[in-house]
Amino acid sequence: MFKKVKLIRFGLVLCLSGLVFAGSDLDDKLDRLLENQKVILTRLQKLEKTQNDIVRKVNSAPKPGGNNEKPQVDYNKEYKVPVGDSVILGNPEAKVTITEWMDFQ
Repeated sequence: MFKKVKLIRFGLVLCLSGLVFAGSDLDDKLDRLLENQKVILTRLQKLEKTQNDIVRKVNSAPKPGGNNEKPQVDYNKEYKVPVGDSVILGNPEAKVTITEWMDFQ
């Protein structure tokens, strides 16, 4: 029984001394983790600021084409369309010519 108590005490002393020595190593590791976390957070803040600046610039940029209104149709405009070698029905010298364009594929 006395040997068991002695072994338990010795084991506890070893464990506690290991924790004390490991504790200083853990503190160093924890300090490095905290420093790295600060660096990461700083970089994230810079990225967020850059992203917000980009979004602000895109949203404030003028839209292409101004107000995007379609041009008004001028129904009185006369178009000169060359007929070329196209098939003509009727008088080729008529004052009014109706041109039909088709794309066969």
